[in-house]
Amino acid sequence: MLTDIYPAGEDPVADVSGEKIFHALTRRGHADLHFAPERAALAEAVHGVCRPGDVVLTLGAGDVTRIGPELLARLRDGGVHAG
Repeated sequence: MLTDIYPAGEDPVADVSGEKIFHALTRRGHADLHFAPERAALAEAVHGVCRPGDVVLTLGAGDVTRIGPELLARLRDGGVHAG
């Protein structure tokens, strides 16, 4: 699961985006990727593809650390969805 790039105190790199990375990876054969452009929708997007036994690791800057607690709340409230 990829989202847009959040510049953490530095200037954005010209012509680089989360969506471009997503498309580059899918062109190279990585078929099980998803792109969620809005950070606010990321936990719900991850929830939609989680399966029992999956491990979710979040990595990034800014408020991406909120995804873990948001995802756990969704899992407690509604269980795991099959993607």
